[in-house]
Amino acid sequence: MQKEIMIQLLDVAKRFGEVEAVKGISLDIFPGEFITFLGPSGCGKTTTLRMIGGFEDPDRGDVLIDGFSVKDKKPYERDVNTVFQSYALFPHMSVFDNVAFGLKMKKIKESELRTRVEEALSLVKMEHYANRLPKQLSGGEQQRVAVARAIVNNPRVLLLDEPLGALDLKLRKQMQVELKHLQKKLKMTFIYVTHDQEEALVMSDRVVVMNKGQVEQIDSPTDVYRYPKSRFVADFIGETNLLKCTVGEEKNGLLFLRHGQTVLQASAELAVGAAVGREGFLSIRPEEIKVYETSPASQKSKADGGSADTIIPASVEEVIFIGSTAKLITRTKTPEAIVLIAHSPLAAGSALVGKTVFLSWSPEQAIFITE
Repeated sequence: MQKEIMIQLLDVAKRFGEVEAVKGISLDIFPGEFITFLGPSGCGKTTTLRMIGGFEDPDRGDVLIDGFSVKDKKPYERDVNTVFQSYALFPHMSVFDNVAFGLKMKKIKESELRTRVEEALSLVKMEHYANRLPKQLSGGEQQRVAVARAIVNNPRVLLLDEPLGALDLKLRKQMQVELKHLQKKLKMTFIYVTHDQEEALVMSDRVVVMNKGQVEQIDSPTDVYRYPKSRFVADFIGETNLLKCTVGEEKNGLLFLRHGQTVLQASAELAVGAAVGREGFLSIRPEEIKVYETSPASQKSKADGGSADTIIPASVEEVIFIGSTAKLITRTKTPEAIVLIAHSPLAAGSALVGKTVFLSWSPEQAIFITE
């Protein structure tokens, strides 16, 4: 059964002078979905959000809500509300009055207004702060009030433009969880903008990875991370090793890739655009590389019934403490002396500088991409 579509972007594009901020995006967004536009500064993610909200008019294409064009409708005429990074609270109004402002403009009767404001403040755990002014609140508390002010109007869609960007790391992580729980409880469609990869992976049902005004990949957080479809996505999402390779041959479900004189293997099934003679990049996440202090016996991958793991000797050049694991900067003992980053338990990695280790990964953990 085909999913109901709430919002459609139909080849929307936007230019500011000589800069083409958005180069033509088409996207379907579904009811109750938490979808995130992710990318570096200047990639077009906020401009796309603003076209959905009505703060920018597309130069080309259309924005549909429930199948009807809203291109000519003002922001207040669309069933959406926006939460900005700057909070945008009225400094002279109490928390209660800030949240109630939109309802007062709609001339909602007092009894209903009070009930809805109290419910909204309770949802964001701010019911005990109703009489305070914004200047008496922390950044996280002000952001909660901004969210309450947006949801009190019961919009079908909530647009959030880097709402946690001004918060410190610990509070930002806490608010990520709270916003996700709130979205699930309200069953409201959230369209979120961030440049923070971890934030997008933690919160989203789907992630729209953008670069230079275009969409690079739309997928679940798991698939965006594990199965990048372009070099940009592999490099931007998390950390990875990228090795320039040429496809030598395909055999028994494996790609044999040449990196100079070194031959590496990858799963043919997971490869994007692979063909014999094609140049591209092999992406291997550091956490997928196992580190051994002695050479492991030739291992077989049980995942596909017996394809051999890659095993390469390397010298450890640096060990960096990153918490529960250590980041090992290694250089392979192959003709090309490839620099590879691996994550290893700290106990195994703390005293390895200058020593030889053996790096190992299975073909299913190595993704070949051509773009």
